[in-house]
Order: sequence, then C-alpha cells, then structure tokens
Amino acid sequence: MPYLGIIADDLTGANDTIAVCAEQGLASVVLLHPAGLNCTKIDAFQAIAVSTDSRNLGQKEGVNRVRQACRFFQEAGISRIYKKIDSTWRGWIGPEVETIMEELGFDLAVICSSFPINKRTIVGGYLLVDGQPVARTALAKDPAFPVTESYLPGYLAAQTRFRVVSLPLTTLADGKRLEEEIRGYLAGEKTIAVADGVSEQDLAQVASLELKFPGRILFCGSAGLAGPWLKNQEIAKPLGVSPALVVIGSTNPANGRQVECLAESAGAEVVWMEPSRLLAPDPFWQKEAGEIADKVVACLQARRDCVLRTSRSSADVIRDPEAAREIGLRLGKTVKGIVSRTKVAGMVLTGGDTAVAVLQSLGAHGVEVQSEVLPGIPAGKILGGVWAGLPVVTKAGGFGEAAAISVAVRHIKSAAKINLSKVYNERGH
Repeated sequence: MPYLGIIADDLTGANDTIAVCAEQGLASVVLLHPAGLNCTKIDAFQAIAVSTDSRNLGQKEGVNRVRQACRFFQEAGISRIYKKIDSTWRGWIGPEVETIMEELGFDLAVICSSFPINKRTIVGGYLLVDGQPVARTALAKDPAFPVTESYLPGYLAAQTRFRVVSLPLTTLADGKRLEEEIRGYLAGEKTIAVADGVSEQDLAQVASLELKFPGRILFCGSAGLAGPWLKNQEIAKPLGVSPALVVIGSTNPANGRQVECLAESAGAEVVWMEPSRLLAPDPFWQKEAGEIADKVVACLQARRDCVLRTSRSSADVIRDPEAAREIGLRLGKTVKGIVSRTKVAGMVLTGGDTAVAVLQSLGAHGVEVQSEVLPGIPAGKILGGVWAGLPVVTKAGGFGEAAAISVAVRHIKSAAKINLSKVYNERGH
C-alpha cells in the first residue's frame, strides 16, 4: 500500500524528488498526468509522484490538474503529501499550493525551496541563485515563466488569497520560538510560511516540524527539502535495498567533511572505534570490538547507513608499523563479524590499508573493478570467497569533495539492486 505522495509541476522535478525515496529503498514511481491517474497497480509502490506538467500551462488548467492529483491521492488513501516546486520559483506556486491546502485540508503550508548543494539559498526571504538575487539572473528572462521578483513573500502574496508570512534564519535557529510561531499559525487563518535556508541544517530544522505537528503541515520545496522531510515520516521501513557500511581508517581531514555530508543528507550514523583499544590484549580488545559491532549491527538492522571510523584526526595515528598492521587485522575481523550478522548493500572502504585488511578478512581474492563513481574512486565487486559479488567502492583518504562518500553510497545501493541472495544464503541469512 503506498503511503507517500508527491505532486510536482514537471517531470524532471517529479523524478529528482522521487529519487530521494528510491535511495531510501522505497519502491517508487512517477505517474504522468492524465494517463497515470488511471493506474491500477499502485499497490506495488510505496511512494508515488504525479507530474501534473502544469508549470507552463495557464493558471486555471494548472490548478485543475493539481486538484485531480489531490483527488487521486485521496482515493488511494495517501495522506502524506509533499509539494515539489521549482527551486527558482517558476510556475504557479501560490495557486497550486493553495489548491492542495483546500483539497486536502491543510491549514498551514511551509515552503522552503533552498537547495544548498545546487547553490539555491534563501536569506531574509530573498531567493539567491549562486549568490545572486534570482531577479538579477538569466531566470528573469525565462521565456516560459520569468521570475522578476527576488523577495519571495512578496512574490507569493501576489499569487494567493492566503496569509503569507516569513520564517527567517533567526526563527529557525530558536526551536522553541519556531514551534510557538507554527502553533499560532495552525490556530489561525490559512497561512503559507516562506522559510529561509542556507544549509542542510536549516532544511533539517524545517523538516523537523513534521515530528512536532505530524500530518498538519503541507511541506513544499525542491528535492533539497524532500530528503529531510522523508526522514521525519513515521513510516514502516522498506524491505528493499539494504543499508551500506562505510569503513574509514584514514585520518585525512577530507573524510570528516564527507562523513558529515553523508550524515546530513542520508541520516547515516557514525560509530567510533578507538585505535588504541584495538591494541589491548586478549580478551579486552574482543570485548571492545564486540560492543562496537553490536552498535553497527543495530544501526544496519534499523536500515540506516553506518560509518565505522577508527580515526578522527591525526592525533589518532598509530605510527608503529607493527601496531598499525595489528589494528588493521583486528578491524578486518570486526567488519567480518558485522557483515556475518546482518545484510549490507555493500561497502565503501576508505584508506588503502583499511581496504586490504577488510577484504582479506572476508577471504577475497581481489576486486573486480567495473567503473568509477567519481574520478579516482573505483567501484566494483568482491572477487572470491563467500562474499564474492558484494558491491564495494574503495577511496583514498584524501580523494573527493564533500559529497564523495554520499555518491559512493548511492552507487553501492544502485549496484545492490541486483540479486545478492546467493552471497547471503551462503552465510545463512
């Protein structure tokens, strides 16, 4: 039974937003208006996006299509709705949001079209594209839908009958104040709130309102807000692709930025394993490793990606070569214990010594390299041993921009959509 619905005004927007659901393992589909609204096989999906293709239509026809999408979701019993809008505010945003609120009974809509990774941000209500007010960019001369106003509350107020308010960064930074304002809006007349946003943290704060006021707010935005919104939905975890395990032994600072990006964008959990404790004599290191493995397994079984790190900074470096090799061996044994207990979609191994230690512990003969997820970051599958065929990405510690590990994890999950049952059946899963 589907339980998430997305209404987008064009196909590419529907696709990039539903992709957020697919990456989390939800069976996802995009339906085209009008033929898709007659689809009789929607029970095969958990998340559905309807592309109304209304951005470049007249207002009346666009609103009519949105109304039809709302009624499609009502008939399907889907109440969790996300309104996808263009990150640069092209389209009939006011009338379409207004229609959804009226059709589905929302008293408050919160719009945050910020998409920081794509250089779309909102400050003081002003939409900036690559640091410039949108009205000063080429979008002001868009042939189909020029955006000539950068101040979004004013732009929106001219499109809707509902009250329009702002949620500035100062309000987002004060959780108590934000909650009080939202409660007041919900108790009053129908309202559309335009939220600032310059970072992933701001998007997460906006999306957290779903936890405080479940089902009462219509969230609207680009694909940037869709990820945090999805994480705050109280839905059954999908039985699709398993989570990924990231193992990092490198101390390069680039890893810290990449892990933060993965945690913010995908909700990954980070588990630390102190290298000095791996050097403790038996049975102390086994006890420590066992406790760490329990944390990682619990995270993976909760279907969350997990990062296992042995170093946070250069201060954690073990300079004795023999000691470093022993840490690698014991880390490898720990990882083997983890993947022997629960399914993973695959692994991202960062640091050459770390990759060797983990692969050897799994009895691998090597890695069958198939592609690059990014320049210098190869992907393939384990060759040899009972874990043959498990997707793996290896990355040098200093390689890649902030999103490198996130991209690697997405690649792992895409590769894992092939049937890995043979790999796990041999381990008794």
